[in-house]
Amino acid sequence: VNQGNVADGTAPTLVEEIQSVYGFGEISYKNALFLNLTARNDWNSTLPTANNSFFYPSVGLTAILSDLVA
Repeated sequence: VNQGNVADGTAPTLVEEIQSVYGFGEISYKNALFLNLTARNDWNSTLPTANNSFFYPSVGLTAILSDLVA
């Protein structure tokens, strides 16, 4: 049975579209202590509108100990 533009024996192809936003920030103290913050949000077109968003935050802390004790 041919249904529109889909040939017999084949499944229709679902086109997935993902839109994303990414942000990054860094704060430093005395050029020896660094706080890194990132955030990413994705919206997926194949999921229900009320539940199609994914948020990915991250935090990192780095210290150069030899510069902090001097």
